[in-house]
Amino acid sequence: MPTVSEILSGLSNLANTYTRISLIWHLLFWCLILLLLWGWKPSNRQLAIFSTFPLFSASVLAWMSGNPFNGSVFLFFAILLFIFAFRADSAPVSAAREWSFAVGGLLLVFGLTYPHFLESGTFLRYLYAAPTGVIPCPTLSAVTGLALIFQGYGSRKWSLSLSIIGLFYGIFGAFRLGVTMDVVLIAGALALALKR
Repeated sequence: MPTVSEILSGLSNLANTYTRISLIWHLLFWCLILLLLWGWKPSNRQLAIFSTFPLFSASVLAWMSGNPFNGSVFLFFAILLFIFAFRADSAPVSAAREWSFAVGGLLLVFGLTYPHFLESGTFLRYLYAAPTGVIPCPTLSAVTGLALIFQGYGSRKWSLSLSIIGLFYGIFGAFRLGVTMDVVLIAGALALALKR
């Protein structure tokens, strides 16, 4: 098993090497947010399917960087969530009207501006280059935030599956790797697991 410093070095290398992939994911997420604010109502199925692709992206990059553990875990959960997404209903998404909307919004923004691992980062750079879709915790934070905003797309299995991987990576990041900001992901994953 790699040491903590080797894991942190690998994540930092991914975050700084694949900023163009991060930029693509930021453009997709910010465009999605704008479309949703302008009143576009995708179906639960469509948004749940979209939400699996950042996990596939993180899986591919983990495999490419020589991290088969993260590659395998993200691939497994991406496929599982993709299957559950296809079983989600085709009704338009409905936004949560309670605390989960606020928590989801904060978690989504946290995932899209995740400040750890980027070298010489400024707040403006975090808006387009934070490693969403590249490394585990920002990816899971953004996807979990979106799921909280839209009530887990009406799929309890989808929500619980995402909560499991979010809790694992949040706990590992915060308490094993010392990236204390990952407690935000833990809180979001718990919120999604408890949401009915």
